[in-house]
Amino acid sequence: MEPPGHQKRSVGQWASIAISIMVATVLLATGGQKLLGTEQMIMVFDQIGIGAWFRIVSGLFEIAAALLLLGQKHRLIGALMATAVGIGTIATYGAIGNNTLTAKLLFALSAALVIANWSNINQVLGDRTKV
Repeated sequence: MEPPGHQKRSVGQWASIAISIMVATVLLATGGQKLLGTEQMIMVFDQIGIGAWFRIVSGLFEIAAALLLLGQKHRLIGALMATAVGIGTIATYGAIGNNTLTAKLLFALSAALVIANWSNINQVLGDRTKV
């Protein structure tokens, strides 16, 4: 017997949850590496000529996106942020000659989450029709 108010999730909703967890895991790992100042992250940011401040800001942005992806109410915002991370990573890695395959995959999965969760836009923005 289902609890009152419980709705069964569709396969698409379960897929969205699974993809959200995968993308959040990647963002937590890379954001954490940026905040910890691992050698690889320092090298990348040195190659693009942006100081440590941007490494820290982008690490915090990635961790925030990951946390937002894990909650249904704010998943769309997290997906939009993750998509921005994917675009930035593709551009950065492309500029310094690194492989962009994983960044493209992150972007594609994040964009799919945006599409899958776009119906929640009114929940994110609030209902503007009420006066």
